[in-house]
Amino acid sequence: MPQKSLNLADFMRPPCAWDGFRDIDYEKILALSDEDFRLCYLMRMEEYRDKDGWWQKEKIPECFECHQIIPGPSELRRYCGRSLHGFCFKKVHSEERADEPDELKRKYWDRVASFPDVLTHS
Repeated sequence: MPQKSLNLADFMRPPCAWDGFRDIDYEKILALSDEDFRLCYLMRMEEYRDKDGWWQKEKIPECFECHQIIPGPSELRRYCGRSLHGFCFKKVHSEERADEPDELKRKYWDRVASFPDVLTHS
């Protein structure tokens, strides 16, 4: 069965005027089915490889929690500026979840926490 195409730009807010940073449109992305949400997240992690050059010389991410190398985008979770393995993210998120005041962000991270430790395009 052919995979439907998602455009990550459709789930981003306009750039911030003072720093140009584009944050996620949490309402739009939370409206996705579980499969599309997972795929969209994986595509965002693949951008670290494809646009930012991660997993090339000297840009191999290490998990903030266990300090082991993260082998690729399918095992990467980015959380509050930290790179984590899927299983380490679940631990950190469960410890810090109550500190997030924004309900939409809490729902977003709860869904990410429900992912398997390794994501696939299937």
